[in-house]
Amino acid sequence: MVNGNQLTIKLYFYRDGIGMIQPYINWGIIYLSMAIQVGYGLARMNLGNAQQRREGEEHLYNSVYGAVLLAVFYIIYSKSNTIMAAVGSSIGLQSIAGNPAATFSLMFTSISTTLEGLYLGIIALDAAIVTAPLSVYLSQSTQYFQWMAQLALSNAWLFYVLSKIGNYSPALAGLGFDLIVLRHTRTWGGLLIATAITLPISTTLLASWASSISISMNFTNIAKNVEQILTGAYYYGTELQEFNIASELTLAVSGASIYGISRAIDDAGHQLL
Repeated sequence: MVNGNQLTIKLYFYRDGIGMIQPYINWGIIYLSMAIQVGYGLARMNLGNAQQRREGEEHLYNSVYGAVLLAVFYIIYSKSNTIMAAVGSSIGLQSIAGNPAATFSLMFTSISTTLEGLYLGIIALDAAIVTAPLSVYLSQSTQYFQWMAQLALSNAWLFYVLSKIGNYSPALAGLGFDLIVLRHTRTWGGLLIATAITLPISTTLLASWASSISISMNFTNIAKNVEQILTGAYYYGTELQEFNIASELTLAVSGASIYGISRAIDDAGHQLL
């Protein structure tokens, strides 16, 4: 029989253990991929007939091209903090978020808790005949905040997922390498490597910008604090609107970057090999 404390300790141990071995998993996939592809090409060159040797040579050349791309990825990945600091300073960021997933998770929790308090307050006011008109007034007057908050919830969740994927960018690059060495899957390999380059930078920069957003609204005595609630709703609504705009711009720039990098990888591969 496992009590709550033991279960909590086991869950934290599991989470922290995965966090500690994650870099080894990421780079282990890259090294294993390179060894398998180069070994396959050498085996075809030395053990097959004339046609198989030619195919082995082509596979080996493709593997070298993929290894060059991995080297480029490693340079960018190792210098990502410097890149993000330079970009962040150019757009006025004071600091760079160390854990973008935690930032988006905290924002999601803050927004959802505030919306829950607002909706419960509206329901409570509507339950009494005397305060029912105030419920309608509060609901309609905070529509702007509700729209911005609901959209911000979607964006916070989306970038939480993207930042989690970005944590495994070396593994994505390793899988992309496996696809690049095959001519008919080179486009997909280029997309994976481009995603591995772009996601960690874009999600971290957005999280760094959004880390200053903190929503705090008091719904304990909603009938007497309606004016304060409306003022706060408008103020936080404008902040969330800016976050939503920044999220859409980040998605657009990230998508364009991924497309451009993947096309460059694909076109260079077709011209060189």
